[in-house]
Amino acid sequence: MELARYKKAFLVLAIVFAAAVLAEMIISICVTVVESVIVAVTVLLFCLAQTLYRNAVKAEKENKDLTDNNKR
Repeated sequence: MELARYKKAFLVLAIVFAAAVLAEMIISICVTVVESVIVAVTVLLFCLAQTLYRNAVKAEKENKDLTDNNKR
């Protein structure tokens, strides 16, 4: 009788442990994916900012050239 009670307790403990391991694995996968997305978005925003800066410098230079040509 007492052995059956221990078997049930062990089974419940095994199920709880398995659920905890599964939850930890899912959280780990989510963290890995989210971390990769954050890095990708950061790189994309940096590249976008760099492109916008280059375009602004180019437009400013062209605008100065046009202004210089109009003064002559």
